[in-house]
Amino acid sequence: MHVSFSLATALGLVGVLAGSAAAHPPPPPTGQTWQSIPELSDEFNGTSLDAARWRPGPPATSTYRYWAGPAPGAFQANNVSVHDGSLWLRSTLIDKAAPIPTNDPSKRWIGTACVSSITRAASFGYYEARIRGSQLPVLSSFWMQNDASEIDVQEGVGMPKEHSPGRVMLSTTHIFLNGKPGGGSNDRPKSQVTKMDTPLTEWHTYGVWWKDPETIIYYLDDHEVARQAPNGAIDKPMFMFFDTEQHHMRLPTAAELNDESANAMQVDWVRSYSLKQ
Repeated sequence: MHVSFSLATALGLVGVLAGSAAAHPPPPPTGQTWQSIPELSDEFNGTSLDAARWRPGPPATSTYRYWAGPAPGAFQANNVSVHDGSLWLRSTLIDKAAPIPTNDPSKRWIGTACVSSITRAASFGYYEARIRGSQLPVLSSFWMQNDASEIDVQEGVGMPKEHSPGRVMLSTTHIFLNGKPGGGSNDRPKSQVTKMDTPLTEWHTYGVWWKDPETIIYYLDDHEVARQAPNGAIDKPMFMFFDTEQHHMRLPTAAELNDESANAMQVDWVRSYSLKQ
């Protein structure tokens, strides 16, 4: 996932209503119906991650090796769990006994978390997830990606400032010019910031209708909040992701990372749909 908060904060804000537990796809086009995509739908009511649908880390592909998350974070499989009706993605200290490095930004000392779909099953359709963001200064994110493009439904920071919870839904499309995810000159992003009436550390439903290669529609708590025409066609199947990342923001303290009442992003459910005649 490739996020630019300097870009995002320069964009306009759109106010929307506060969260609700109920969610459903938008009305389908005339003559069509929504049909569930089982590979990308889960209520997370078990006691472990469904290995037929998800892996506790980034995808394994033959094209390139996915990253481990941005430093000073690194994805840790043991930070992913399923219990109490939710998928949990924690951010922790990698080594509780080691001193926190302060002079080496490349040192990885924060354990973050990533869950990705086993298959590239996401294509044109509607995707929604009910999420409560981490209360730490990390991204709590819901997104999709292939070698050529990416759709970030939500990239929000739970506690960007101490004791000041985040209230931003950042939604971005990316076009990768050389067929390999990455930032810089390779990337053609387009972002939209939606101001949330309640913190993202409370439960919200985030959705996206990937309507066609040039039309991406974002939803927050059943309300359409933005439409985007990406900087290129998005037309190839994608992996789905949930993750936490430490990404150019206030560093969490050891106490915050050790606080299990605050250090987790939770996913209550994810539901995915394609259109059928």
